[in-house]
Amino acid sequence: MATMVLACAAIVAGANGALANYAASATGTAATRTARLPAGRRPTATLVTGGGGATGSSVTVTWPPVTLPSGSDVGGYLVERAVATTNSVTQLCTTIVPITGCTDDAPPSGQTVTYTVTPKAQSWSGPASPPSAPIAVP
Repeated sequence: MATMVLACAAIVAGANGALANYAASATGTAATRTARLPAGRRPTATLVTGGGGATGSSVTVTWPPVTLPSGSDVGGYLVERAVATTNSVTQLCTTIVPITGCTDDAPPSGQTVTYTVTPKAQSWSGPASPPSAPIAVP
């Protein structure tokens, strides 16, 4: 009589975006795979005035793509806006690969804002990018 055991585990290590998979089979073989999600790359934020959103302005955010150490694409990105005077952070958009841009249709008028991009792969998150250059919203 043969006994079959199959084990799987996934581990995440803090904000560094490390991920690991472990598996064992009935033959006694085991496999592991680890990777670290790289940090997002610094986005470029461009103010567009006249006609955008409630403030009459919008900000277009674009960034270079990020790949895993294996060369595979990450799954997508999370873009967040930070307001300098209040230190408030707002989730702006999530995208899937190959999209590397989104538009903030409601930047707060009279405020200075920056944007960061965080790579995502399934339920994993890499470190956020450095912030974009500040944008003064009229």
